[in-house]
Amino acid sequence: MSLNLKNWFASTLALALICFGFVLVSGVASAADYEHSMSVGPTSQSGDPDEQIQYTITITNEGDLDDTYDMTVINSTVPTGYTVSIIPIELSVDEGEEGTATLFVKIANRTTSTGEGGYPGQVSCKSKSQDSGGETKTASAAWTVSYVFGNTLTPSVGEKTVNPNENVKFQVGVKNTGGNTEDSITLSYSANGIDDWDIIAQPSTLNLGIDETLYFNLSVTPDIEAIAGLKSISIVASSENCLDEETGCTIASTSVTVTVNQLPALQVDKVGSSSRDVEAGKRVYYSFDVTNKGNAVDTFNLVVDTSSLPEGWDASLDQDKISNLGVDENITLTDVLVVKAPEDAAADVETQIIVTISSDYNSSVNSTYTSRTTVLQNYEPKLAVEGVDTLSVKPEEQVNFTIEITNDGNGEDDISLSLIGGNSSWGQLGDSAFTLSTGASDNTTLRVTPPK
Repeated sequence: MSLNLKNWFASTLALALICFGFVLVSGVASAADYEHSMSVGPTSQSGDPDEQIQYTITITNEGDLDDTYDMTVINSTVPTGYTVSIIPIELSVDEGEEGTATLFVKIANRTTSTGEGGYPGQVSCKSKSQDSGGETKTASAAWTVSYVFGNTLTPSVGEKTVNPNENVKFQVGVKNTGGNTEDSITLSYSANGIDDWDIIAQPSTLNLGIDETLYFNLSVTPDIEAIAGLKSISIVASSENCLDEETGCTIASTSVTVTVNQLPALQVDKVGSSSRDVEAGKRVYYSFDVTNKGNAVDTFNLVVDTSSLPEGWDASLDQDKISNLGVDENITLTDVLVVKAPEDAAADVETQIIVTISSDYNSSVNSTYTSRTTVLQNYEPKLAVEGVDTLSVKPEEQVNFTIEITNDGNGEDDISLSLIGGNSSWGQLGDSAFTLSTGASDNTTLRVTPPK
């Protein structure tokens, strides 16, 4: 090959290499072609424990070329108990455009220190260009854990029985089961028809840590006139720290039931006199009032005590039951007790008759009405002539008649005899005064002397 040809070939090759090098140099992108910015919104917010909150990550491609970015969470900034993620994890954005990804932050449980009310949290995330230059940007999202309140009330016993004017206590446990901060609990109660009851919560305020349980006693004393039956008492726990006007800070409630025992009682009052006179063989009537002094509607049974009733006497009730008598209600039983004396009842004998009125709910609770009946004396003297009652006699001659005196009344009697009529001056009695018991007899002599 000639020297000129060699020189031409060398010159041509050198020119080609220079041109190729220029092409290579002109094809390499600069750092400015892949610039971008990163922002997070909102910059801060609040959320409850276990709540997942979201942020929007905005990537602005400020370069001259389309680009793709790797989206990652900087794990070292994630608080204990939190779960943080980004979707999508790879974001493509055209030049001059914006792209968005979502940052998810799940707040820790309320029992974790980082889930307590007022905890200030922050996490950082990173965007990195997939270009060989790998420009990286970071941004942060912040939050504050909201205060939440929640308690449970658990009575050890849900129902108790008590007498009026007696005390009973319910032990109730209060646990801070839903709060994420120490809570001051105020206890209150309400029920219908307990205005005169004595009810006290002891103590009335409790300070509870998270998941702590404390106890109080609800002391209940029904008033002395408390009506028998069930009373449901609502117990409410309210947080003094809660500022939620919508819920009114009532964070727990329960109820207990108080059963007031029925205590039957009654009062019996006479109407008119309970002591009366009666003629032998006749009837007499007695009346009385019955008042329900117990604390519940009651039925009352009436029974005559005949165990001490004298022979021949009769006592009966016109009514033997009082049904559904209300509290403090009374009823007048007019002529309800009927007493009949026998035909041969002795005078001045007093017979006592007892009526027992008892509660149908508890028959051992009773009262009595006592009547006293006195037999009136029936005065019935009789006279009879023994033997002949007609004799013939001359003037100034004396004849004698035997007169028998009998007490046919029902009691001892003082009987006096006297002569009456136009010829009474003819006669003269032997004995003229007698004291005779019932059925007894005596006699006297009537001496008769006609005048001339």
